[in-house]
Amino acid sequence: MSELISAVEAADVRFPTSRDLDGSDAMNPEPDYSAAYVTIRTSSGDAGHGLAFTVGRGNDIEVAAIRALAPLVMGLPVEEVLADLGGFSRRLTGDSQLRWLGPEKGAIHMAAAALVALVWDLYERRTGKPVWRLLAELSPEQLVDLIDFRYLQDALTRDGALGILRRAEPGRARRTTALLKDGYPAYTTTPGWLGYNDEKLIRLSKEAVAEGFGQIKLKVGADREADERRMRLALHLHRVRRVHRHPAAFPDPERSHPRRSPRAVDRRAQRRDHPDRPGAVPHHRRQGTGVGAAGFTDLRSPFHRRDAVLRAGEMASHRKHRCGSTARTKPHAPSLSCAHPNDQPHPRSKGRRS
Repeated sequence: MSELISAVEAADVRFPTSRDLDGSDAMNPEPDYSAAYVTIRTSSGDAGHGLAFTVGRGNDIEVAAIRALAPLVMGLPVEEVLADLGGFSRRLTGDSQLRWLGPEKGAIHMAAAALVALVWDLYERRTGKPVWRLLAELSPEQLVDLIDFRYLQDALTRDGALGILRRAEPGRARRTTALLKDGYPAYTTTPGWLGYNDEKLIRLSKEAVAEGFGQIKLKVGADREADERRMRLALHLHRVRRVHRHPAAFPDPERSHPRRSPRAVDRRAQRRDHPDRPGAVPHHRRQGTGVGAAGFTDLRSPFHRRDAVLRAGEMASHRKHRCGSTARTKPHAPSLSCAHPNDQPHPRSKGRRS
């Protein structure tokens, strides 16, 4: 008898992080870090876990969205799901009624992502390998089968992606060996939450460096003078290498002009904008700023994801990377990365996100 998915359980989990302003940024000044935590169980007793992250109110809506998708998952043969993970994803986003709520944006988008993530979690538990290793061992054909090219083909076709992967395939073993040996640069956001006072910023920055972190990311965007002061406080501890800012925090066109960014604090800093909403893409074109790979993950609309690919020339996968499961972090020269509120770590980075 084949093994089936026998249960889908969703829980509303919340933490009162707003008490100490942990996780605070320009757009989310008082977040209560929360998760719609979901578990699938199989008829043989195995389990996979995933979550959709929220910042408090509305977490119950996310739980309801996951439960609405559960009937599409219940009773599926486990081996068939693991053999066609791209098809499983399309099953979740292709329901003819739920897709009316938006399979590529909003609560349904996040719920589908949680279910896809937990199936990958089940896969890695059964194989004993982290997700990055599972992906690294797939053939180019298997990798492109995971992607829905309907929303990307104007920028990247299936054949084009296959060509890129096939050209890179000969160096796969060498890159894997280097990753396992040396790790990959990491950053921490822990010291840089916007609601922290100056003393806490300095104290946590020193602790992060002592723990081996070579990059620190600061949240900016609520107040320009405060941003510049916080950057100066950190400059005596670290060499600033990158500056990220949240475009929505500077709605005034004059204030959001590239020449008026927080980079003025130190010429070594590099500003890296990215759109966090569909309407921001034209703004970035007008300003002449690049769209970084980190920003790609925050675009809910397929059209604007495609647009971001055209601007950046690269894509980032969505929050499910376990590079650190077997590879250690490689210390690098200390640097400070000041990032806007919704910025995400590069997919090949390993670091804390508190």
